[in-house]
Amino acid sequence: THKMLFQHTLTEQNRGLISYPPGVYHALQNVGVTDALLVNMPTRPYDHVDPDKYRLPLVNDVIPFKFETSVGW
Repeated sequence: THKMLFQHTLTEQNRGLISYPPGVYHALQNVGVTDALLVNMPTRPYDHVDPDKYRLPLVNDVIPFKFETSVGW
């Protein structure tokens, strides 16, 4: 799965739980017309001294995906 892109659509009728392994970049986007609810359940508290979270710009050369809008970013 190295360097592969996985895109999944969740809806009110198709709800789900997604678990991201360590070191995997991920992003979420609400494409509906109603508010979406996201519940984040980290396995450990965030450590500001030794962060385990890294951000990429929405437009980058690492992930071959283009968001239609950057609203909320």
